[in-house]
Amino acid sequence: LPRLEEKPLEQGWARSWTGTGGNKQGGFAVKDPDSWSLLWNGLGSGQPIPSVDFSKETALAVFSESEGKAVEIRSILAQGPRLWVTYRLVDRKAGGGVPTSPYHIVVIARTELPVTFKKIP
Repeated sequence: LPRLEEKPLEQGWARSWTGTGGNKQGGFAVKDPDSWSLLWNGLGSGQPIPSVDFSKETALAVFSESEGKAVEIRSILAQGPRLWVTYRLVDRKAGGGVPTSPYHIVVIARTELPVTFKKIP
């Protein structure tokens, strides 16, 4: 893997959601409404599915199974023929020690590049 330097948190995405829920682990690039519906409903939040225009946008999601942690997407970088998404786990401000399934989901301009997710310290 190429070495990626941590960049300051960039708000280069249209919308973002964080929380806990679901039973997924890892990174996902969502490029169609059916996959988006499955991912969102899998969170178990009971909230309506947010609108994403998949002709113009891609949703990127990172899930972890961590106790008392939150997921934070740090950077999204097109490098060569690939899109790199770096993320880290950070201590939650409240409710630490409770088993959680934290996630961070962002919506970016549509990409056809393959996506690689890389955890950073």
